[in-house]
Amino acid sequence: HLTHSVVLVDSLEEAEMVKLVNNTYRDVVFSFANELSLVCHKLGINARRVIEAANRGYNRGQVPMPGPGVGGVCLEKDPFIFIESVKKKGYQPLLARDSRQISESMISFMAREILKFLKNKKMSKVLIIGLAFKGRPVTSDIRGSTAINLIGKIKNKVGLIYGYDPAVDLHDIKKSGAVPIKKLEEGFRKADAVVIMNNNPDFEKIDMK
Repeated sequence: HLTHSVVLVDSLEEAEMVKLVNNTYRDVVFSFANELSLVCHKLGINARRVIEAANRGYNRGQVPMPGPGVGGVCLEKDPFIFIESVKKKGYQPLLARDSRQISESMISFMAREILKFLKNKKMSKVLIIGLAFKGRPVTSDIRGSTAINLIGKIKNKVGLIYGYDPAVDLHDIKKSGAVPIKKLEEGFRKADAVVIMNNNPDFEKIDMK
């Protein structure tokens, strides 16, 4: 027994397309939020406040908050399968293609902003919080994690990178190129920058001050 419901479709192709639709749609929606954050950044206005105001009392919209792109093995690959599945039929899905490009660009954008914030100090200390590819539901899976990609982008341009995620094995954090820590205080001590990469519920309890 796997689930409490069965969804009937007419072919294997339709069943596979359902999965691709779910993950590609999520990529498109999040990429819109991320492109909006890039536009607001250029204009010098607060993307979070814009989104909160746009969503207030307007249930048809509900733009998600921007983030570091999307992670995980499914959302990374399924939009590409969606695109490739119809290329031989002579059609190029433009929205899915451009959304993928936006999602993939976010880590480079974040890396540039972090290094600009640090003024390219070679001996800076950076703390990365949240190394799993998502925070809700809580998972220890770091495959396709945007945090791991970010570490790869900046590790040779900063001093030390520390990593903290209560759901992820310390050995996996070490393999990412970050120094694993058990207590957040240790990571915050003398940190030059702190980057929160996922929405694990435990992070809402952090006494940042």
